[in-house]
Amino acid sequence: MPGITKLSASIAKRQAAPLMPRVIAHRGARTSAPENTIEAIVAAHELGSKFCEVDVMLSKDKEVFLNHDRTVDRCSNGNGAFGDKTAAELLSLDVGSWFSPEFAGARYPLFCNVVETSMELGIGLNVEIKHLRQKADDACPADCETASSEREIARETVRVLQEMDVDLGNLVFSSFSTHALEIVKESLPQVKRALLVEAIPDNWREEVERLRGSGP
Repeated sequence: MPGITKLSASIAKRQAAPLMPRVIAHRGARTSAPENTIEAIVAAHELGSKFCEVDVMLSKDKEVFLNHDRTVDRCSNGNGAFGDKTAAELLSLDVGSWFSPEFAGARYPLFCNVVETSMELGIGLNVEIKHLRQKADDACPADCETASSEREIARETVRVLQEMDVDLGNLVFSSFSTHALEIVKESLPQVKRALLVEAIPDNWREEVERLRGSGP
């Protein structure tokens, strides 16, 4: 992800280094299969990747899906805002044909299905909770509507994991949103967290330690 720095470097050196590989398949193997799909994760595994980065967002009815953009226009045969569509509407879209006829009929995957697939394949997940600002480094006070929405994505994503019997040791949560990472810290303190930034702020050590807390 060009221009992005993970401020969890100090944490990674102390604890995450044995877990995190140097190369992670970004949105799965997105040059071999449609990004953020089960097919992309399988392709990453077949190429030898040990970890995939994926993006999570909510449907209108609060189901957790993999998706990067705010709209469905670029990566599906639909159009309009991703968050304005129900789970059923999202599952009806073809997210493979834009990439290649070989992947016609691929669907937006539910996060729970992605977790199951990753565990079956033995591949780790870096789960990026998408921020909802115009720009990643835009100011977002804790009481603003955007912060509330980012926390909601985090809560629903955490809920999915809490309802599943999975090994959390092969998961990392990352986000540009400190509000989202605070939810992960409170709800799943044992899961590693990484703060993403466009430019390193002066108070980066304080932010990392605050979000790290007593967890990993």
